[in-house]
Amino acid sequence: MRRIRVVLADDHAIVRHGVKKLIETQPDLEVVGELSDGYNVVEFLEKNPSDVLLLDLSLPRVSGVECLRRIKSRGVPVRVIVLSMYPEDQLALHLLREGASGYLSKDRSPSELLVAIREVAGGGQYLTDTLRALEHEVGSVETVLPHESLTPRESQVFQRLIVGRTVSDIAAELDLNASTVSNHVARIKEKLQAQSVGDILRYAHRVGLLT
Repeated sequence: MRRIRVVLADDHAIVRHGVKKLIETQPDLEVVGELSDGYNVVEFLEKNPSDVLLLDLSLPRVSGVECLRRIKSRGVPVRVIVLSMYPEDQLALHLLREGASGYLSKDRSPSELLVAIREVAGGGQYLTDTLRALEHEVGSVETVLPHESLTPRESQVFQRLIVGRTVSDIAAELDLNASTVSNHVARIKEKLQAQSVGDILRYAHRVGLLT
């Protein structure tokens, strides 16, 4: 029986090493490629037929989110499991609806990862209990990324925040009072479930707005 061919895309060598060692213990699985950034992911998959891609979201150069979009748009025949340090939340559900076959946070057990690989390689979709509950909660409502729910003015502030502008800079650029900008920042934090500007920057990296 042909083994399930797995590709690892993660910028942390220690994570790739650990996952590869786990997969090597399984007689029906094999690692056929390792990539440390997102730039060559699609090209590699087109040249090396694979069954499952384990994709980290926070890849340098080209983010995991953008890799997923490119895989979908170019019709690359590979099943994708997003393997991320971020929680299994509405963004995860959005990625599943955009073409991923599974989403696991990195604190999940090795045995669950193996189950997920086999499930998606067989044509299924792997949902954790957390994501099943969330899917039941939102039902068939189309999920959107949190930043897509920002108002036009909040979006202007958000786009400037993530490239390093301060509240004073933004106030001057948009001809607003600093207190008004601070109010917009507070609403952005609420919508993105962020506690700080640092959390906003991490969110932007996570969804592929920054690389």
